Amino acid sequence: MAFIQVSVNADVGADIEIDRTGITDVVVVAGADATAGVGGVGASAGMEGRMSLNSGAGSVNGTGIFK
Repeated sequence: MAFIQVSVNADVGADIEIDRTGITDVVVVAGADATAGVGGVGASAGMEGRMSLNSGAGSVNGTGIFK
């Protein structure tokens, strides 16, 4: 009998950049990923986004099959 396994994660966080003058930037980070498998075969997919509150620059990166 084969078992199906499914996992989903979501994370939110922040990176704070500090120098001698104080806080120079705050970067908001959010991501989500999912993993599924049957027996010994599986796959994962996820996305992570980052955005600087100071400059407004952002990026999105994929993981697993979205890489």
